Amino acid sequence: SATSAGASVTVRTAPEITTQPMDQILCEGETINLMVVSSGTAPLSYQWWKDGAPISRATSAMLSIPGALAADSGSYFVVVTNVCGTDTSAAAEVTVRVAPTITTQPLDQTLCLDDALVLTAAAAGTLPISYQWAKDGADLPGETASTLTITSVTVADAGVYTVTATNACGSATSNPATVVVREPPTTTSDPTNQSICPGETATFPVPAPGPPPPEYQS
Repeated sequence: SATSAGASVTVRTAPEITTQPMDQILCEGETINLMVVSSGTAPLSYQWWKDGAPISRATSAMLSIPGALAADSGSYFVVVTNVCGTDTSAAAEVTVRVAPTITTQPLDQTLCLDDALVLTAAAAGTLPISYQWAKDGADLPGETASTLTITSVTVADAGVYTVTATNACGSATSNPATVVVREPPTTTSDPTNQSICPGETATFPVPAPGPPPPEYQS
């Protein structure tokens, strides 16, 4: 009899993804981290895809995108390959939210007593966005819309107004809007009778408060 030399048999296994990438919701500026764990005969190669297109140089088990932008939102998956085949992960939905920015600033206003005050602002960013108006640095209870309306102003409504827009990623405060409320003039004393000689000057002081300086007509 004769016995041959030994022959080694190696059975390779195709890739199998055992841990899928997870959906992520994050804010602009944060880091997207997507990871898979896979089994199968080494070496394993990886290629990440976004919205059906391969991502350049994204060829490891972890995909990291620092400083994420809104444009990085999308559907991500990875294809794992070895000599025996491929396996494709489930899709991970990535949503990058945007913090608010004030796009329409409230404007200064000069009003008369009992006029209507309307201050309007607008903010861009990921919805929902909430608003909070403040006067002279103090929040105004219940004033949580993008427009602040006071139907009949009083002297107490004069001041500096701002609005803060807030969402899940942060907040932004508008420029200050100065509101001036003017009152109609009222005299504080009446003219008095006078006896003067010919050629002398008769003066009738009738003070009225301002601002603005009042005009007089005798």
